[in-house]
Amino acid sequence: MKILIVHTYGLGDMIMATPAICSLCEAYPSAKIDYLVFQKHAAAPVRHCDRTEQIIYSGFEISAIMMALRSLRRIRYDIVMHTSGTAVWKIAPLMLLLGGKVKIGEFVGIKIPWYSFQNAKKPMMHRVEANLALVGNLAEKRVLKPRYCLPDQSAGDTLRWIRENGFAGKKLIGLHPGCNQAFVQRRWGVENYVSLIKRIRENMDGVAIVVFAGPDEIEEAVEIVRATENSKLYRDNIDNVAALISHLEIMVTNDSGLGHIASCFGVKTLTIFVYGSYATLERTRPWGENAYIADFRKSKPENEVERVFSLLEKAVDA
Repeated sequence: MKILIVHTYGLGDMIMATPAICSLCEAYPSAKIDYLVFQKHAAAPVRHCDRTEQIIYSGFEISAIMMALRSLRRIRYDIVMHTSGTAVWKIAPLMLLLGGKVKIGEFVGIKIPWYSFQNAKKPMMHRVEANLALVGNLAEKRVLKPRYCLPDQSAGDTLRWIRENGFAGKKLIGLHPGCNQAFVQRRWGVENYVSLIKRIRENMDGVAIVVFAGPDEIEEAVEIVRATENSKLYRDNIDNVAALISHLEIMVTNDSGLGHIASCFGVKTLTIFVYGSYATLERTRPWGENAYIADFRKSKPENEVERVFSLLEKAVDA
């Protein structure tokens, strides 16, 4: 049994597809899974999973897609599925060219004849539920938590980092001030994170603050750490980042993939949706009952920091 998952979106969206992928694995115990991924970092959650056979990366250029197709068309897949949220008019021609006995995806308006099963794209349905609904055409629909497969080395590296920095036994609070550079309008702002850290220091005991930084937001993260006392900058590969997130009490972040990583480990999340953001939180918020939301999309109150801190306290005490 060979399955191909086509994923054009980013890290958070891949995480929101993992419950559906796990359902496929349960339904087909002998299956091996290949991935066609268009944003390289998005493969991180599944790269080390037992069922992952190969990951093929493609750019969005026609030449890159044709190169990927040359590799994939040699394989006769039993199931080809594109994850929820993908622009149907973009992915449908690719699905036509891919070899597969059963093809699954979404549609908008009119069903596409070369798909075996299609679900109507529902703008207000959470991506976890939408992906599970796609798999429900073939397998029993089960609501599973998102998953991130960690390599053993990352777990060891993280425990050593926690000990070396004197954080053992403390409640770790993670902050991620960045997100994908293409969506900088989702960022809450350096001054807000600095003020939030000061409120935490004034009012919460026994905590340690870790500021996560990827290549797109290193300047902002360094500025935050320099402006606050006893907060620690953390930069590492994505697997080690995920391993450290698994040890957090709570992850505070903009609308970004790191909040979704936290959901894989049952870690509490506090996601800040900033004023003017066009994000649909009903569809893309971190999954699970531990997800808290600061929703400023339609109004920008004067006391944003205080409102976020109040939610943080509530989440930590829950």
